[in-house]
Amino acid sequence: MTKKQRKTRLWQFDPSVFQPGPKAGFLEHHILRRVKALGKYTLYCLAFAYPVALVSLGIIFGGLVFWSALPAQPASCG
Repeated sequence: MTKKQRKTRLWQFDPSVFQPGPKAGFLEHHILRRVKALGKYTLYCLAFAYPVALVSLGIIFGGLVFWSALPAQPASCG
């Protein structure tokens, strides 16, 4: 086989992968960073608040809210 037809070996790598990418612009640097942080905290808040709210509504309003909200949650995800 010639050099161009040779298989790529596992120990060979493309050095262009390790070159730095383009610099982040204003949008990526200032706005998207804050939006991602806000989204992360919102997700954590909802992950902890949903079970507490579900149980609280079940205690306050009885089985009507609990049993209707329980199957609605997986249905909304899938």
